[in-house]
Amino acid sequence: MNKQVINIIGEVVSVNGSTVKVLVENKKTHPKYNKSYTVTRHFFAHLAEGQKVEEGQTVTLIPSRKISKKKAWLIKK
Repeated sequence: MNKQVINIIGEVVSVNGSTVKVLVENKKTHPKYNKSYTVTRHFFAHLAEGQKVEEGQTVTLIPSRKISKKKAWLIKK
């Protein structure tokens, strides 16, 4: 059985050593009132050696094994 690979696109908010905090925004519409609103979520991703990321840069995240309590994503280049 093939697993579906999830790719998440977001903007880098902060860089702390090997940890990157990524902000992901999704637009949703309310089912009853049809008003659109933005849902934001933060993901913590691991920055591998040799990778350079700056704040404000758009990155793609791919799932990984659990690296720490909150980190379970890798930055795809």
